[in-house]
Amino acid sequence: MKSRLCFVGAGGHACANLYPAAIEAGWDIVAISTRHIESAKNAAEKFCPNAILFTDVNKMLNEMEYDAVAVCAQPEAMAELVKQIIPSCPLIFAEKPLGISAHQAEEIAQLATLHNTKGMVGFMKRYAPSYKLVKQAIESNTYGLPLSFQIQFCVHAGAFAPDHASFLNLAGIHLIDLVRYLFGEVTDIQAQLSNVDNGLTQSYSLRCGEIIGSLYFVSASSWTREDEKMIVTFENGFIETSNLHNVKTHRATDSSPFTELAEIDQHYSVTHMPFSGTKRDLYLRGFVGEFMHLKDDKIINEFVDNAKTMQLVEKMLKTNQK
Repeated sequence: MKSRLCFVGAGGHACANLYPAAIEAGWDIVAISTRHIESAKNAAEKFCPNAILFTDVNKMLNEMEYDAVAVCAQPEAMAELVKQIIPSCPLIFAEKPLGISAHQAEEIAQLATLHNTKGMVGFMKRYAPSYKLVKQAIESNTYGLPLSFQIQFCVHAGAFAPDHASFLNLAGIHLIDLVRYLFGEVTDIQAQLSNVDNGLTQSYSLRCGEIIGSLYFVSASSWTREDEKMIVTFENGFIETSNLHNVKTHRATDSSPFTELAEIDQHYSVTHMPFSGTKRDLYLRGFVGEFMHLKDDKIINEFVDNAKTMQLVEKMLKTNQK
């Protein structure tokens, strides 16, 4: 079973989420490579004291025995790092965004195919339990075919995503990827945008074949906490998700609701207990799930799928400019 993991990068996101999630998923972090040895030392002290430390990625790849490499660096550095690693590595986890353009993402996918490298991009919401319930309902036809969806994501992201393009690439991309993952390829896009007093609002009307839906994004200082919701309407019911830890499902009934107690809702939520510590968030956000997926023997070159998500982001940005 795959268990030996080399890590490239040890920044704030990697240390807050990826290192602990990988360890929780059963990976043994055997080496860390960073530009500055001090950051590697700090990460090793916290998570993996026996890891071998490097400041040269190629030296790490040549000297270590490993099953996979995880890469988490600044967005503008990700593509070149992953290109450098692909020829030597059979399996790669790359944090999003992988590529600052669709063209760059396509180049990485082609290079991985050429070298028979398998891997995935860190779209962790695919592995969040709330969205896994939605995916299962769609695939099992539990409530019939999906008819429409509404997705809302509000947050204060001005510090790292000050404009519409950076917000889509660095924050909204998770929900954009979910649209493709759950409902299929987007065939039509319409957009409305607003930028008032440093508050960004983006509203998209989308069509995925016969399914229609909307994406509503807000980045403003008024949203001091993150708010994320999804409603999916099916032929015979609906599902509502709220902030990754609450899901409500409803099945339609043929009975007259005013003559008997026929309405059926199910509510899924998370258990509250002190033993969860900081792990609960890692599970609910999908971080542990994505590193468990990295162990799957059926994993393929998912960089191809990443290129399609990047293509969709670019189409949405072009729609913004019309």
